[in-house]
Amino acid sequence: MTPKPNPTRARQPITDATYRSRLTSSRPFLTGLVWLLLSAGANALPDDREQPIKITADSASRDERTGETRYSGNVILLQGSMEIHASDLVVTHTQEQASLIVATGEPATMSQQPAADKTPINAEAERIEYRRELDKVTFKGNARIEQDGATVASAIIHYLVSEQRVQASGDSNEGPGQRVEVVIPPSALEQPKPQDAKQ
Repeated sequence: MTPKPNPTRARQPITDATYRSRLTSSRPFLTGLVWLLLSAGANALPDDREQPIKITADSASRDERTGETRYSGNVILLQGSMEIHASDLVVTHTQEQASLIVATGEPATMSQQPAADKTPINAEAERIEYRRELDKVTFKGNARIEQDGATVASAIIHYLVSEQRVQASGDSNEGPGQRVEVVIPPSALEQPKPQDAKQ
């Protein structure tokens, strides 16, 4: 006879430390799981990218030759639900549009509302690069991104805004790479109840 599965064993608790060990050893699995944890299941608020960019700072200077505008001191950038806080921020313009936004700080922070019924995604890093044509944000240097208690920390984190997808890398060109660390809240490990599965 084939032994029946042991339901007690299947429901044994798994600690965060165990998950960190397993996840850091498998990057493809890590990328998929991070997407599940931090994905809203829908695109960011549809009007975010269509909204104007508003920036406030203590000072600003413009270099027409390079197409760069530099903002310094308590910089705040707003575009729809996206909000970036930084010590310094440089906007590079291409054909009168902001093509690249680089924010730096100790740390610089970013938040965005992925959907009307979802909690904000919060992130921080020493350097934040927002490439508008790719709809992609890259966090570099002690990078961390969080939503609903699930967190990812690494040297480099790529955030694909329109897809709500996160890719973390421990690689670094400046010395030893930082390990990718994922923290999963207990709620993400809970199995659906039988009555929920039938609905």
